[in-house]
Amino acid sequence: MPSTNSVGSRWLTLVPIVRGDLVRLAAAVTAAVSLAVALGLIYSVQRELNLAPYSRGLYDTTADVMFVPSDVDRVLADFGPDDTFLGAWWQASIAVPGSSATIDADVIMTLTPHTTDVSFFPAATRVDGPAAVGDDEWIDLDAALARALGVGPGDAIEIPTTGGARIPYTVRSVHAQRLDSRPYSALASAVPAFRETRGTDEETMSLLMVRGKTGPEVATILAQPFYQQRLHEGKLEEAFVTSRSSLLESVSRSSSTSIGMVLVLAVLALAGGIGMAAREIDVFGRRYEARAALLYRLGMPGRESAPFGLVAVTVVVTAALAAGGVVGSEFYTRGVLAPTLPPSTVSLLRQALGGALLVALALGTMRMLALRRALGGR
Repeated sequence: MPSTNSVGSRWLTLVPIVRGDLVRLAAAVTAAVSLAVALGLIYSVQRELNLAPYSRGLYDTTADVMFVPSDVDRVLADFGPDDTFLGAWWQASIAVPGSSATIDADVIMTLTPHTTDVSFFPAATRVDGPAAVGDDEWIDLDAALARALGVGPGDAIEIPTTGGARIPYTVRSVHAQRLDSRPYSALASAVPAFRETRGTDEETMSLLMVRGKTGPEVATILAQPFYQQRLHEGKLEEAFVTSRSSLLESVSRSSSTSIGMVLVLAVLALAGGIGMAAREIDVFGRRYEARAALLYRLGMPGRESAPFGLVAVTVVVTAALAAGGVVGSEFYTRGVLAPTLPPSTVSLLRQALGGALLVALALGTMRMLALRRALGGR
């Protein structure tokens, strides 16, 4: 039986012979996977960004209401202190300190910072952060807004008020999500904002989000005289109560309709990428078979050349898949095709690349087994 050293030395002699074919295989698979990832993820990324505030949030019911800061303790007591989120919608122009340029965004100001997971900005959608920020000066941005401002966790921004003040905030985290048709959105502590707008309509909270209660249960509580009086003061005829499932269904239907053609493109890209990678593995196998047959006639046992081919294919394809995944993902992490790559899509990408590797290994194994049989199993 040949020694390990003799087998290893003969394997080393094979490397220069097939180097060109291995380089071609690596380049072709990397390019195919990069293209497949870049185009194939468009649908899932856009859909996840649209659905994330509704599919990843921990709330069950939302309601359009009318509260003032002094009502917070009462509301938390009625709906549950750990299961209730209160927010005020602000139309804000956000700026980076020292810059005159601003970006208009919808900002949810909250006095319940301990329940942000029950809001439209849950931890499950976070892609960057959290940075260490003071209790009353934090702001969370969606990825599109963070990219437009050129900021990340730990950076300072400002929100001008109607009175001319500029409220300083520090970015705490960035989230992969998109709220309805709003191009930019954020979630921030209401403490510094309400300090500047005390006694005005701007400190009125109109968003109620509750975990663990159905729509009818929330409506029953809001039917109490205290809440009805608040609705009357806010000139609201009723509190519009909506379940998270209804919101998710509505947004999902809209998302599926608007980017149907993108789904077709994604499927074609994935199929094309897999097809190109499989073709290159087959081409390498055929070229390698011809070289192995020649080496067999020169004295190298088939039982050595076949395993080498399988190891070479495994190493090269694994590296190419990883490289292609990274290159394809860069189109999202750098904001070319989307503002970011959502966490759930990263998991999906890893699973897809793992499946592609298994397919490649199966193809390579079948090709090398065929080679060994062609050489008489010796």
